[in-house]
Amino acid sequence: LLINFSMFMTKVVIDTSIGYHANIPDTIDMRVSSGPDDFLPGPERKETVRRQTGNSLMLEGGFRYLISHPMCVGAYYDFTQKDPDWYGGDKGWNYGRLSTDTGSTTHQIKATVEFSTTNWYSMKTFAIPFQFGFVYGNTFRAINAANQISNQVYLRMFF
Repeated sequence: LLINFSMFMTKVVIDTSIGYHANIPDTIDMRVSSGPDDFLPGPERKETVRRQTGNSLMLEGGFRYLISHPMCVGAYYDFTQKDPDWYGGDKGWNYGRLSTDTGSTTHQIKATVEFSTTNWYSMKTFAIPFQFGFVYGNTFRAINAANQISNQVYLRMFF
């Protein structure tokens, strides 16, 4: 689920979005520890366990500046909160230990450059609507997640 809101002011666009990522339960083969000092459980502790990976809530806000008709640059703040994972099994072991430190929170700033033909397409001057861009992201605060720098190139096609 992703909800976007944009407000246009001449060449500046204020963007906000809210997203929720719901995960589907599955099963996975894991070694379940026998206690707090068991960092590497042996093969006899291997079991197929039920897993519910934590759902995530994403909030983003920022702005885009339209340099020229197809090009824009932007700056955004991104917040993500991930719920802890849940594990269960049939052997009565302490499955809660598998969930330790699986919830996370990240705060990230992003800078973007984008080329878009969507306006040209709506004016019927370009045949294919697409967006091509680059995103630089810097996680400046994180709990149970990596402080990292990311670089992404994307292509969005609309059909």
